[in-house]
Formats: sequence, C-alpha cells, structure tokens
Amino acid sequence: MIEKQLFEYLQYQYSPIISDIINSNVGFYRTNQTIKWRFGYDERVAIFAWCDKKTNIITVNIAAVDFSFQKNEPLHIEYFLLHEIRHIYQHLEIEDYRADPSKCNNEELAKEWAEEENNYVTALDKDGNENAEYFAQDMELDAFAYSYAVMKYKYGEVEYLYIPKAYRNEEFDKIVAKWQETFKDENL
Repeated sequence: MIEKQLFEYLQYQYSPIISDIINSNVGFYRTNQTIKWRFGYDERVAIFAWCDKKTNIITVNIAAVDFSFQKNEPLHIEYFLLHEIRHIYQHLEIEDYRADPSKCNNEELAKEWAEEENNYVTALDKDGNENAEYFAQDMELDAFAYSYAVMKYKYGEVEYLYIPKAYRNEEFDKIVAKWQETFKDENL
C-alpha cells in the first residue's frame, strides 16, 4: 500500500497532467459524455487504469503514472486513458442497444459488445497470469486499436507503446489505418 502523504503528493503533482490529457483529446472520443476520473493505487504498474462499467468512472493508477514518468515513457498514460475512454463509448453503445438498438452507431457491434460484457474475461486470471481470451474479445481489440490509432495519428511511431502480441497482425493494422484515415478526414 502507498502512504497517504505520498499518494496526496502524487495526486497533486499528476492531476493537472491527467486533466490536460483528457481535455486535449475530446475530439477523438465519439461521445459528448464528460469523462469522470479519479486516482487509485495498484502496485502492479502494468495496470494503468480501469473503467467501472456501471458508473463510467475511470480510475487511474497513480503508481503506473509515476512509473511512466520515471521511465521517461509518459505517452503510455495517454494511450491507456484513451483505451479506457473507448470502453466508456462501448458501455454507452451497449446501453443504447439494450434500450433501443436503432439508436446505436453500429447495432451489430453493440450487440457483440453486449454479449461480451455479459461474459467478460479479465486481463489477468485469479493467479495473476495473463488471460489469452481477454485479447480475443472485440471490446479489447477495438479499444487497443482505437487508442493506438489516436497515438499514432498524433505522435507518429512511439516505439515503447504496449501492443499485445495477439494484435501484432494485419487485422489490427487495418483497423488502426482505418481510424487514422477517419481522423484525417475529420481534420482532428
């Protein structure tokens, strides 16, 4: 666990940075929902953030943020915030699908996401090992491709960004390229 004083210091230090990242990317979100977030703590720095599907509040792991700055890899923070913000979009689409499928941007995709949400596979199993099935979910493929596309669109190649092995393939590359084309067409 982290000492309360250190947590408060890091929160004070990094809050403006997280707010700036969130506010600077609004044009990419595909939703006008205000992004709500807070800091949390998990000693596992590979876990950057998580989104509560009921409240759509993102919890940002302050240990991961601090570690990213220590390693001089600050764009990981933006990358994973975008990933979690994409999950907010997905949750909103699922809500619309369940209420009235005709309101969805993509009814078929919303249906698939709703089914996945009901049987969601977490990134780590109960023993803390990586779940291969996690990456097979379309919700995760979509969130990783979307966030990587935004980062690539804004910054070009960022060598240190985490691309799961499961997505180092032509399908992922095509999705990323399609997103980048969309962003360019929208003059983002």
